[in-house]
Amino acid sequence: MTDRTVAMCEHLDGYHRAEKASGIVVDASGRVLVAVGDPEQAVPTRSTIKPFRTITLLAARAIDRTDMAGIALASASHTGTVAHVEAIRGFAARYEIDPDDLRCSSRAPLDGDTTRSAYSRLENECSGEHVGALALARRLRVPPATYLDADGMVQAWYGESVEEALPRTSYQARLKGRDGCGMPSVWGTLSELASAYAQLSMGTSFGGLGQLVTRAVRAEPALFSGQYQYVYGLITESEGEVLAKAGADGLYAAWWPDLHVGAVTRAASGFHGAAAVCLQSLAAEAALPFPMDAPYYLGPCRVMQYSLL
Repeated sequence: MTDRTVAMCEHLDGYHRAEKASGIVVDASGRVLVAVGDPEQAVPTRSTIKPFRTITLLAARAIDRTDMAGIALASASHTGTVAHVEAIRGFAARYEIDPDDLRCSSRAPLDGDTTRSAYSRLENECSGEHVGALALARRLRVPPATYLDADGMVQAWYGESVEEALPRTSYQARLKGRDGCGMPSVWGTLSELASAYAQLSMGTSFGGLGQLVTRAVRAEPALFSGQYQYVYGLITESEGEVLAKAGADGLYAAWWPDLHVGAVTRAASGFHGAAAVCLQSLAAEAALPFPMDAPYYLGPCRVMQYSLL
């Protein structure tokens, strides 16, 4: 199977391009509700793996299970606003983490704010995940400088929850290269990842800790994403009926907590607008509740039309 055409996008310079994507929707039993393209392709999971790493923090009690803001930030891909930076600073302080120990890069905020003259690692959209990893390092009493080591103790502990989410092979076998923020990159298929998201809100999976992640995302969507992001639009427009997570390279994951259904889409070109269209289309095909008019940022392109199946 190959990626299928899902959208015709018009660039600002008038150039048109057919966008291709793959995607799948499954329930918690593994039953495929709808699929398109090649859902068995192995891809870097990017930031869509973060909620499952957060489960490790909760299992180890590296962060407090009542800390909804912290759980949301550890799972987040935020936009680096002033509010996000202050929330990350507070998250670090609660667990006695020195922000200077973060090993992600400094990054300009994604909200377009040009009023700040300098940026730090706290603006990085993955800074919450890195604070969480440092909290785990502190809990395990290992040097903070080792938290990104693929063969270190922190990554070994992450392996337990990730292997429950993606059980076909070991965590170490899934590590190939690094994500843009420096975290070891976890690879998996779209179908595996969709199944993991379908189980995220179930009390019988992940020791029930996925329910805490779900609760935090519903409670703190602005910390989990950002006001101008598609994920934030989906969560708020649906009033938490559907939750979602973006990943680099045109990747979206979504889950319907009350229905125990998960979905993952990926655009072949890495263009998130096409992946969003694919997600919207698959949700409609599967007759799932979905805010079809949720606003989302499309960068230099806008979707003109789309077709699936």
